[in-house]
Amino acid sequence: MAKVQSSDVKEYLKIGLYAAGAYFGFKALKSLAETFGIIQSGNESDLDTGSDNAAGDSTASYPSDSPMKAFNGNYATALIVDFNKKYKPKVFNAVYQLKIGQPAMLKLVQQIFEAKGIPYISNDKEDSVYSVFNSIQTQYQLSILSSIFNYFYKRDLLEYLKSFLNADEMHPVTERVNNYPKYFKPL
Repeated sequence: MAKVQSSDVKEYLKIGLYAAGAYFGFKALKSLAETFGIIQSGNESDLDTGSDNAAGDSTASYPSDSPMKAFNGNYATALIVDFNKKYKPKVFNAVYQLKIGQPAMLKLVQQIFEAKGIPYISNDKEDSVYSVFNSIQTQYQLSILSSIFNYFYKRDLLEYLKSFLNADEMHPVTERVNNYPKYFKPL
């Protein structure tokens, strides 16, 4: 067995200190880059939805059965088809399923749009956004809301929310959406 000399131990300690310094330096730089928005944090990258896919549809990367698909305005059509298959011979009643009148729905859309503050001038109104998502009860209603939002503001609702809500602020919204049923059960 080879004998370890003191010069070898010094060299090993030196290498260990360099490795530890590199590790802590990397963690510090990563934390700074996340703070200043240069790179995404783990939560933010989990929230990223790949909106480059499907012509700007921010829901494209979600599984087909994910409630987050309800952010797509066209998902309402798929929900109607699903309802008609599941509850045959009953037919989907859009008025009953929506349960929110047109003026109220327009107000919810406007409330979301106005929740985004102006940087350095006014704060974002996260509570306004949470209020809207507490008013909505189903994926069908969310899909209709997304469609109306897109029609009036020419923007994807989910992408718009992500433009001013960070991952922690977005968490209550995604938590609520994940608990939405697809639609109300028929009468």
